[in-house]
Amino acid sequence: MKCVEYNFRYKPYSPSSPEAQALAAGCKINAVVAAILLNRGIDTEGKVAAFLNKDATLFHDPFLLKDMDRAVSRIKRALLCKEKITVYGDYDVDGITATSIVFLYLREKGASCDYYIPDREDEGYGLSSEALHKIAESGTKLIVTVDTGITAAAEVETAKALGMDIIITDHHLCTGNVPDTITVNPQRPDCPYPFKSLAGVGVAFKLTCALESGNHEYILNKFADLVSLGTVADMMELTGENRAIVSAGLEKINSSPNAGLALLMESAGISGRKKDSSSIGFSIAPRINAAGRMASPYIAAELLMSDDPKRQSELCAELETLNNQRRNTENSIEKAACTRIDNKPMYKDKKIYVLADSEWQAGVLGIAVSKVADRYNRPCILMTCEDGIAKGSARSAGDFNLYQAMKSCEDLYDKFGGHEFAAGLTIAEDKIPELFRRLNDYADKHMDLKSMLPVMNIEFDFPPELFTPETIYSLEILEPFGNSNPHPVFAFKNALLTGLTPMGEGNKHMRLQLNCSGTTITVVAFNKAELMHYFEAGDSVDVAGTLTINEWNGRSYPQMMLSAIKPSEKPPVCQKFTQDELRLVFKYIKSNHDTSKSASLHARIIEKQTGIPFDREKFINALEIFVQLRLITYTAEDDVIGIYMLESAGKVNLTDSPLFCSLQA
Repeated sequence: MKCVEYNFRYKPYSPSSPEAQALAAGCKINAVVAAILLNRGIDTEGKVAAFLNKDATLFHDPFLLKDMDRAVSRIKRALLCKEKITVYGDYDVDGITATSIVFLYLREKGASCDYYIPDREDEGYGLSSEALHKIAESGTKLIVTVDTGITAAAEVETAKALGMDIIITDHHLCTGNVPDTITVNPQRPDCPYPFKSLAGVGVAFKLTCALESGNHEYILNKFADLVSLGTVADMMELTGENRAIVSAGLEKINSSPNAGLALLMESAGISGRKKDSSSIGFSIAPRINAAGRMASPYIAAELLMSDDPKRQSELCAELETLNNQRRNTENSIEKAACTRIDNKPMYKDKKIYVLADSEWQAGVLGIAVSKVADRYNRPCILMTCEDGIAKGSARSAGDFNLYQAMKSCEDLYDKFGGHEFAAGLTIAEDKIPELFRRLNDYADKHMDLKSMLPVMNIEFDFPPELFTPETIYSLEILEPFGNSNPHPVFAFKNALLTGLTPMGEGNKHMRLQLNCSGTTITVVAFNKAELMHYFEAGDSVDVAGTLTINEWNGRSYPQMMLSAIKPSEKPPVCQKFTQDELRLVFKYIKSNHDTSKSASLHARIIEKQTGIPFDREKFINALEIFVQLRLITYTAEDDVIGIYMLESAGKVNLTDSPLFCSLQA
């Protein structure tokens, strides 16, 4: 954990707000819940009732989707005439789950059917002429796409020329003319469907519902787990119909999941506890995605569709192996990128990092680049190169609009697309140095240090007196959490850190004990053992995180899962030194030079021991003065300071330090 400085950005309402009190009374809900709803723009009793209602009766008639009647008619004709149907999907979780439910449904109805999912590396995303020729040769008369096809106007004409009809079901934006075929997509400009945020699997779900004459309950009983899995994994808004889909799906996942999915959850170590949307996003989805990233998406698809227990076990084991390979590959790329950034002068003092390597695997670059961007709090682009062409992913940091920065270099790319915080690109390898230079020229004009700090969006400072199991259980009414309904993050400010205890295998994790206005707060920090370098008991800290219940030995304990921690703010410290102050600092350094701590923690310890107002900047200035006086050398890696004492040449004169003199001026 490199950075301990965050911008805590607070939302407008807290439980004590008059508006929250009024909404809580009117809706008969907890004031904490009311404040969260207000912060999400749900500000009337009617909106609250609509938001909290997750009943399947909310589902819209699937035939409101443009062309749905035509799609159902054509599929039923294929079933009646025993025409072969191929379901054509995508290689991500959304595409694989969509492929699975349509294929399983058609197979149940006696269809002659198979499925086709393109290879990420060899074929890329979407329909291709080569794939269509293969499908035609197999005897297919009808293709049904899921999660793909809305931009495939030319490929649709190829399918027709090969003697196949094609039905497009998709959820991506229509950036051009709708293909000249049956096309079911809520994003069509001429589609009247009232809910536009369905995932690809959500549209596939509506297709199967329509084939069952609108019987949502029947399809949910069979496939709710798979529909919710694809919806959450594709980061769709968990509002409207998606809330009902995911709520029903989580219920099925926790009671009677798809057999392959059950094995996958057991392999992930989560089968024995309650699963929520986070379980899907962090434990299940990466394993399914690993198939397409590292080998073949058919491994994951077959796991979800097979009814052979032995084969399911084999596929699940294979997915677990691929997921471990995916992790190792990501870590290897991350380590290589960080080593290059740390050791190559060209990256020193740069605000945007651009790196490329022919050995890096394209399928995992998106995750690796996110880790590098987080590590340095800098926007970053990672690319893999082949035959003079580089392809890769970009991620931003803080509030910086990376899309606008990259758009300023649009003339350099072969392909480019994305949004404010993430993008993808294809560029000639010999243009990478120019891209690096121009992006940093742009950043020098448009990026400041504040925008590079990570932003933590916080609901409100949580009242310590409400830190109880009852209050935390009351938050469950807001589930499922996800995109557009994030798990609420709260803060405790100016809390006294009373203890830090390593925990877990290899002491990778930490348990923090805080005293906040007399209330003891337990904070669990996963994969943050580095906190020992930054904080110690007695520090005043601000923490942010999500609230959960730890159930142990029949008792329930509230706890916070740490998202961010920083020293509590205090007035700026005067940077001038007296000789006595520097003498005390040097005495401290002689006693502590062999310890690994951050500059901020060193400063706080000095302040406690000496009573001298100190902060990080003042400590670094002291180190620089001692370097200029040839008393020490030091290193700073991830802000952890390593100090090395030098043999003294005798008495030193502070005025021999230019920095000391300039600070006194």
